[in-house]
Amino acid sequence: MIFPLVIAGVMAVIYIVIGLYSSLSLQCSLHLALRKECGVLSQTVIRNEEVREFQSKKEWSGIRPVLKMAEEREYRINTLFQVCVSRREEGRSYIINEAEMVRLLQFREGET
Repeated sequence: MIFPLVIAGVMAVIYIVIGLYSSLSLQCSLHLALRKECGVLSQTVIRNEEVREFQSKKEWSGIRPVLKMAEEREYRINTLFQVCVSRREEGRSYIINEAEMVRLLQFREGET
């Protein structure tokens, strides 16, 4: 009577670990893509690493440009139960162009 509960507990832990791994994998690839895209857009950093391409959207937060990316992945787990796990992750990063920031700050100081 105890043995099936132990097996169910182990299976539940395995499913949780698979879900956490898939979420972390998606977060990591999204973060690397954001870093690379921000470096390219600000023309301050050149990265030679190979990253997966995601669709990005450029917005403004006050005077700073923000790059946003979102991705949803679906994973099929072929085990005792045919489970489909879906993960959606979103990320954003500020595009920091040092020359543009210096110009904006000098302009702002000149106003006062």
